[in-house]
Amino acid sequence: MNTTSLDERADEKHTYLAQLRHELSVLPPESRDDILRDVGDHLEDTRDDARPMSETVGTPREIALAALEERKIKVGRPVPPHHTMLSKRLQLVVAALAVLANVVFAVRIGGWFPFGYAGGLLQFVPVLLVAIPPLLVRWTRWWTVSLLCTIVYAAYLLAALLCVTVYLAAPLLAIHFLASWPILLLTQGPLLALLIIALVRAPGILRAR
Repeated sequence: MNTTSLDERADEKHTYLAQLRHELSVLPPESRDDILRDVGDHLEDTRDDARPMSETVGTPREIALAALEERKIKVGRPVPPHHTMLSKRLQLVVAALAVLANVVFAVRIGGWFPFGYAGGLLQFVPVLLVAIPPLLVRWTRWWTVSLLCTIVYAAYLLAALLCVTVYLAAPLLAIHFLASWPILLLTQGPLLALLIIALVRAPGILRAR
């Protein structure tokens, strides 16, 4: 190969391994690193092969699927995505922030809410209900559960916005449960954004299920 071809091949390898690393993020770091090392060695051995790398070793998604299936055979069931996966870390952040905000609001301004501190605690029950399930499900159901929970949470915030802006004075428990003050939308809106980013940044192998 000439210098230009070698540079193009090196760029292709870099892009391929980056995509593979992203797809393999569902696995524990040690398993991920072993596969990346093996694939990298194979690509180095076949660097003179003009065929696309996806043809010589398979697409990143195919390799990730094979690794997950192999892990399923060893464990006996599909495993949850590893907690080091970016999308799952974002979901963990949402759950942690929801718990923290729950405590802060209950302690600092719980007296503002109907039913006192208990009313303040109710404000963050919905986000906890949608943040926890994606952390527990197996990888085969992670995308469906995460998408469903995000849609439910978005609908909840939309309903809360309507209650705050249209029915603010209505003395109904349901309305107070959804939202008592606009500031709650400002605190929970970023949590919804993190859940959406978690979906967008998810490995393709999860979205394909």
